[in-house]
Amino acid sequence: IQGTILVRVLISKEGRVQQAEVLRGKDIFHKAALTAVKQYHFSPAKQNDRPVPVWMALPIRFRLVN
Repeated sequence: IQGTILVRVLISKEGRVQQAEVLRGKDIFHKAALTAVKQYHFSPAKQNDRPVPVWMALPIRFRLVN
């Protein structure tokens, strides 16, 4: 089974994932995709040179490799 999951994440001012939810994709991948994105660390978004929280959508691709 292969597929792409679209996950919506809230990135904190510190660059950590605060919230994550699946927007679309096969149910079998939901738990693994959420577990993966919660481990991500980002450079914080900035507005007027100050870090701000931001929502973004991330595609998580699951594929079989030989």
